[in-house]
Amino acid sequence: MQRAKRASSLERALPSVKSDIAVMKNDIGVLKTDGSALTTDTNVLKTDVSVVKADVTVLKTDVSILKTDVSVLKSDVAVLKTDVSVLKTDVAVLKTDVGVLKTDVAVLKTDVAELKTDVSVLKTDVNTLKSDVAVLKTDVAVLQSDMIIVKTDVAVIKSNYATKTDVSDAKNAIIVWVMSAVFIAQLLPVFLKRVGL
Repeated sequence: MQRAKRASSLERALPSVKSDIAVMKNDIGVLKTDGSALTTDTNVLKTDVSVVKADVTVLKTDVSILKTDVSVLKSDVAVLKTDVSVLKTDVAVLKTDVGVLKTDVAVLKTDVAELKTDVSVLKTDVNTLKSDVAVLKTDVAVLQSDMIIVKTDVAVIKSNYATKTDVSDAKNAIIVWVMSAVFIAQLLPVFLKRVGL
């Protein structure tokens, strides 16, 4: 009797079990589809992970290079800071030098103005010396003429047997003339050198 009850109970539960089995089959089909999709996704993920690993390796290399570059840049920045400091010092020195040069140029301008005045005075002096030299040349020519006259007078005196007084006067005149000629002969080269002739 109990077996009958059990069988009856099982028969009643059978449609429900069949329904559950159908649902389970359906779920298994879905799971298989999902498993296939998961397998595909896993394969894609594996490929992606492989690509990411390759990218990470490249990135590691790039990061290593960047670290080296950053280190070089830091070094370069330190050098640039030093150079900028040196340049600042050089600019300060240049400013001081420019100030000194401005002062020197102002002094030079004053000196040039004075030199211009001095040159103007020298030109005037040279013109005066040229006039004096021209006068001296005329005086020398006159003295030469006088010497010829004196020589002639001495010759006349000699020929006329001049007295001692006449000879003494002639000697004095000759001495004066010779001294004048010597004096002018000594001064003339000095004047000519000064004038530049």
